[in-house]
Amino acid sequence: VMSARWIGGPPEADLPVVTLERAVDGSWESVLRANGRPVNSRGPEMVVRLEPDPPYGEPSDARTYHWVLWLGLDRATETDVEGLVGPHRLRIEGVAAEAYELLSESVDL
Repeated sequence: VMSARWIGGPPEADLPVVTLERAVDGSWESVLRANGRPVNSRGPEMVVRLEPDPPYGEPSDARTYHWVLWLGLDRATETDVEGLVGPHRLRIEGVAAEAYELLSESVDL
């Protein structure tokens, strides 16, 4: 399992996309399915949820929007993704006050 947590924007402005990347010859490339599409949070392998603080229903003039990701690597390999071996990372792209991009540290699978 790979997971991540970050502070982003409110859901009406931010719908972050998380992409799994692998190291290839000194650079990073998206992990692709057999059909050429990237393994990202728009597919079945990743779950992204929002945890606002304070929670909705509690009065607040300002909220912090914690986004949480869960990626089941076993589930990814059961689909049409092969070769999840070596250095991998997560790329997170979203919009808070402005567009943002976050990169996780490398994880050796």
